Amino acid sequence: MLIVDFFATWCGPCVALAPMFGDWSEEYPGVVFVKVDVDKVAETARHESIQCMPTLKFYKNGAVIETIEGLDVEKIKETITNNK
Repeated sequence: MLIVDFFATWCGPCVALAPMFGDWSEEYPGVVFVKVDVDKVAETARHESIQCMPTLKFYKNGAVIETIEGLDVEKIKETITNNK
């Protein structure tokens, strides 16, 4: 599974998510964690229809299986656990 965190450096919830995202990458070694700064790659954010930050997109076998908008730690952890 691949998890992409679409974030912005000026976004408070994104800043709060950052250390957890790093911890999860160590806790779930079979999952690939990637961060995308929407201000640096705005075209990618538009292509992925990112409307708010943070937005996490979960991919499996090349397809989006879940999108979580906002900082919902329990839902994020549940999605990782159920799909790793």
